[in-house]
Amino acid sequence: MRLREVKQIDLFSCGKVGGAIGAMAGLIGGVIFAVMTHWGPFADLSEGFRETDPMLMIGFGVIIAAPIVYGLGGFINGLLFAGIYNIVASLVGGVKIRLSD
Repeated sequence: MRLREVKQIDLFSCGKVGGAIGAMAGLIGGVIFAVMTHWGPFADLSEGFRETDPMLMIGFGVIIAAPIVYGLGGFINGLLFAGIYNIVASLVGGVKIRLSD
């Protein structure tokens, strides 16, 4: 096994991976936020409402919005990371990794 150098990272593939990781993190965070608003310390904020619970509606909204927002942010961060890496790697050389045959 010898060291190989990563000279360039594909922008779109790095963006896809960053977007997928961001979307998963947003979904997990959104579910935690929804649970906290319905049964956690923020549940008392909507105590007077009986027909529709506004904190429950906000919690469900976050479950939908957070993966989209975090996924977009992760995609953009992945694009930026790959672009900056490609510029720096062309100037000083890329990261060396050891691959098995």
